[in-house]
Amino acid sequence: MPHIARIVVAAAVFMMVSTASAWGQSAQDEAVERAAAGDAAYQAGDLDTAIAEYRTAFELYPDPAFAFNLGGLCNQVEDWACAHRYFSAYVDLYPGADDAEAIRDYTRELMDQMNVEMATVRATSTPPGATVYLIDGDEEIDMGTTPLRTWVEPGSVVFEFRREGYEPARVALRAVRGARLSPRAELEAIPEPDPVEELPVVIVNPPEQSVVPDPIEEPSGLGVRRIAGIGVAAAGVVTAVSGAVLWAGGQSAESDHNDLSADLQSGAAAATAVNFNRLEELHDQAENRTAVGNILVPVGAALAVGGAVLAILPDKKDRNETTGSAVVTPDGFQVRVSTRF
Repeated sequence: MPHIARIVVAAAVFMMVSTASAWGQSAQDEAVERAAAGDAAYQAGDLDTAIAEYRTAFELYPDPAFAFNLGGLCNQVEDWACAHRYFSAYVDLYPGADDAEAIRDYTRELMDQMNVEMATVRATSTPPGATVYLIDGDEEIDMGTTPLRTWVEPGSVVFEFRREGYEPARVALRAVRGARLSPRAELEAIPEPDPVEELPVVIVNPPEQSVVPDPIEEPSGLGVRRIAGIGVAAAGVVTAVSGAVLWAGGQSAESDHNDLSADLQSGAAAATAVNFNRLEELHDQAENRTAVGNILVPVGAALAVGGAVLAILPDKKDRNETTGSAVVTPDGFQVRVSTRF
């Protein structure tokens, strides 16, 4: 195999360069970027990184150039199973290639040698299509999908079968040179989550909303309350003035009564029936007018104040209570005005 390996590696270098330049910016940009990273790693002598980058590129887009480069890289690190896998993929994807027959001959030579020096693996699974990984410590090597034929070095080997929607399964075997291993996995489907019970949708019509009419605005102007307030205030003023006039008249009558009484006592006025009647009349006028005046003045004042409040306050229905009162007491009078907003 050494002479074939040199031919393959030389071709791989050519294919790496041509692939990166041929694809350019295409629908497979990510695959091309990973292949370019593989080229750079190869040029730097980091073959493991180059193989990893080209594996990713081939998984993203199975181009025959990627498969050829992978076969050459695996051949160079003497991973014969990997080289056989990707060289076989290359001729399957590009059967008309000029070097297709030479590559087929090489894969047959690889297979004959691996059958002797390595253990042959034929992996199957139910259902098929599971990816088989060779577990080597923390490293996981993608060997292909079932049904799968590959080769492993002698020793203890662990295969893990994975397929989307199924629980992974592992098979541990002892590989012997020239032996045939047949790992098989019965994959168990991951239980579907219990379906969510769909409750019927009940559309409840919202209750009809009562329409509240817009408040009726009172016509612009003074307004009923203000007019009433002005009227009450005016009546109060008239009442108070009337009371004051009567009270003043009572005081005048009392003064005349006192003067006449003094004249009668001093003899300045004749003690006649007319004067005595006049004296009694003045006394009655003084008492009556003063008493009525004392009542009308505070009542009129209270009405005037209450009416003024009604006329001043805004004419709104939420501010609708103003009361006034006047109380006559032996010591005078009290005026009370209360307003609720």
